[in-house]
Amino acid sequence: MRHSTLLLAGLACASSAAASPHAHHGHRALHRKRETVQVTVIECVLGSRILSEPECNQGIANGTLKWIDDGSGASVVQAAAPPAAPVPAPAPPVLPAAVPEPAPAPALEPAPAPAPAPEPAPAPAPALDAPPAPVVAPVVAPVVAPPNRAAVHASSSNSEAHGASRPFPDGQIPCSSFPAEYGALPLPHLGLDGWASVQKPNIITAEGFDDILTVTRAQCGAEGCCLEGSYCSYACGEGYLKYQWPRVQGRTGQSVGGLLCENGVLKLTNPEVRTLCAPGQQEVNVVVENRLGDTVTMCRTNYPGDEKMSIPLEIAPGAVRKLASPDIHKYWKTRDGGKTSAQYYLNMPGFTMAKACNWGDHGDNFGNFAPANVGLSITDGIVYASVFPNHPSQMDAKLPYTVRIEGGNIPCQYKDGQYCEGENFSVCRPAGCTTAATSEVRYILEP
Repeated sequence: MRHSTLLLAGLACASSAAASPHAHHGHRALHRKRETVQVTVIECVLGSRILSEPECNQGIANGTLKWIDDGSGASVVQAAAPPAAPVPAPAPPVLPAAVPEPAPAPALEPAPAPAPAPEPAPAPAPALDAPPAPVVAPVVAPVVAPPNRAAVHASSSNSEAHGASRPFPDGQIPCSSFPAEYGALPLPHLGLDGWASVQKPNIITAEGFDDILTVTRAQCGAEGCCLEGSYCSYACGEGYLKYQWPRVQGRTGQSVGGLLCENGVLKLTNPEVRTLCAPGQQEVNVVVENRLGDTVTMCRTNYPGDEKMSIPLEIAPGAVRKLASPDIHKYWKTRDGGKTSAQYYLNMPGFTMAKACNWGDHGDNFGNFAPANVGLSITDGIVYASVFPNHPSQMDAKLPYTVRIEGGNIPCQYKDGQYCEGENFSVCRPAGCTTAATSEVRYILEP
C-alpha cells in the first residue's frame, strides 16, 4: 500500500474501526498524525495491484499483509505469505490456533469414562438381591406336590435332611410350602403336609397362650395345614435339633414350637438363631448301633410342640446312627424355666416309621405305648445317657432285644424287661439306669 505517512494514518483509522483491537500499532499512528493532515483518498498497493480498503484492512488485521518502508518516506504493504493465496491463507493460520482450544475436551472425556466404570459395580448388587427368589421358589414343591411324596418319604425314612446350615429367609416362604431345603425333615406319615405339629392359640395373653388348637388333617385348608396364626413345628435330621420356638409358651404348661404363619408367610420365632435346625451338643458323640437282623425305629419327642413321639430315626441292621442330645443350659426351657433332655421311644424290631412314630391306643406296643425309652442330655461337658421303662403308658410289653450302653462310668443295660447296672449288671432297678460319660457313648441293640 503506497501512500504518505499521513495516508497510513487514515488507513489505520479505517482499519482500527473494523479490525481486531490487537492492531495497537496502527492505532497509535492515528493519534500521532491525525491532527496535522486530512486525507480523503487512500490507495493500498500490493506490488502492481491496488487492493480495496476492506481487503487491505483484513490483510493487515489477520497478518497476511504488513507495513514496510520503501525508502522514499512512504509506507507500503508487503505480503506476509506468498501472494498466490492472499485471502484463503488466513483460514489455515486461524484454524490451527483454534484447534488447541478443544484440547481440553479429551481431558473431559476420561472424566465420563470412570463414570461408566462404577456403573458395573452397583450392577452386582441387584444380582445379590435376586437369589432370594430362586431360593424360595424350589421350596414350594417338596411336600405339597403329590409327585414328590415318594421322594419325601424316602428322605424321611432315612432321617436325612438337607440344607440345615442355610439361613432361613424369614418372611419369604409361603405357609403352604414346607421348608425342606433349610434342614427341616418332612414327616408325611402324620398327614400334615410334612409338619410335625400345627398349634393355633386362640387366647394370647401376657401370661402365655391358652385354648391351643392342635390341628388335625381334617382341619387343614386349601392352602395346606400350616394355618394363619399357627405355630408349625418340624423335625430335624439325624443329630440335629429344632431351634425355633416362641418366647411365649402355654399358660398352663403346654409347649409351643416351630415357625409362625403370619400374613401368609413363615416367620422365625427364635430370630437369634437364623437356621431352623442346629446340631445337638458336639462335646460327646452319642450313637446307636444295630446288631440285630431287622430294622429298629426310634422316635424322638416333638417338643416344644405337641409332645408326641413323631420324629423318626430308623436304624437298619449293621448301621450306626447319631443321636441328638441337647445342652440343658442352652436348649428350650419350659415356661417356668425347667430344663429339658432328648427323649426317644424304642420300638419293636421291624416296625416302620409310619407305625412306630404315630400316636397309638391302649393295648398297642408302638408309638406312645412303646416298651422303653432312651434319655439324653449334657451339662458341663458330661453326657447323661439312660434307658428306662415307658411307665405308666406301657406296663406289659417288653422289647425282644437287649439295649446295652457302652462308654459310661458304670455299665447299664436293658434285658428281658430288667434294667440293670454295675459289674455284671448285678444291680437291677425298675426305674431304669443312667450312666455318665465324657467321651463317646454307644447304645448297642443286640439279641
